[in-house]
Amino acid sequence: MGVQVGPPNTKYVRMEIDFWYNAKDRSIHIATRDGVTMISTVNDQPESVRRHPNLFRKLKGLLIENGRWPEGA
Repeated sequence: MGVQVGPPNTKYVRMEIDFWYNAKDRSIHIATRDGVTMISTVNDQPESVRRHPNLFRKLKGLLIENGRWPEGA
């Protein structure tokens, strides 16, 4: 599934994503279901250009709530 646009006169697009935590690089990986349209990462590491504490915290919370956050991470 790629990107879908909203009705005329709206400004949004919609896409379905998967996201997961990768302990190796301590980042949450984000990808569209097709694995092509968007692939990115976010983390909360102060030295990283991919640092986005707010988004990381919200995605981490969703992973925890749904039993997908690895123990000890």
